[in-house]
Amino acid sequence: MHNAAVDQTWRLTLRSATDADTQGLSLLGIDSFVAKFGHLYRAEDLATYLEQAHSEAAIAAELANRARLYQLAERSGRLVGYCKVGLICGFPEFARGHEVIEVKQLYTAPDATGSGIGAALMEWVFSEAKARGAHSGHRRHPFSLQARARSG
Repeated sequence: MHNAAVDQTWRLTLRSATDADTQGLSLLGIDSFVAKFGHLYRAEDLATYLEQAHSEAAIAAELANRARLYQLAERSGRLVGYCKVGLICGFPEFARGHEVIEVKQLYTAPDATGSGIGAALMEWVFSEAKARGAHSGHRRHPFSLQARARSG
């Protein structure tokens, strides 16, 4: 039998982002990106990218963009991941139709990677795509084809 207190520690809650999440999204984006990719950049290039993509101002602008959706993943009230999707295709030459959902970012807290957060967020993406009548993937786009093959 499982201990209910332990189970609650691992319970993942998904919810939409609000303006109040700007700082948390900024910090998680920076921490996650630096942990995974920071070693690939010169310090000045990394600082420039983080300012452009993960500053609070950049996050606030993205949250205000009606062509973006954010879904947050929380455990015990702590932000442990998020997914940002676009409702306009960044690769229109590969789009199958007018209704699209394109994953722009999917980040997890460095200490929570591998605990099912990414899978839960991708399930949200697929559910959101279905609810919106979005087409399934890009034609000939290798990353979409790989993801589509894994998802069945």
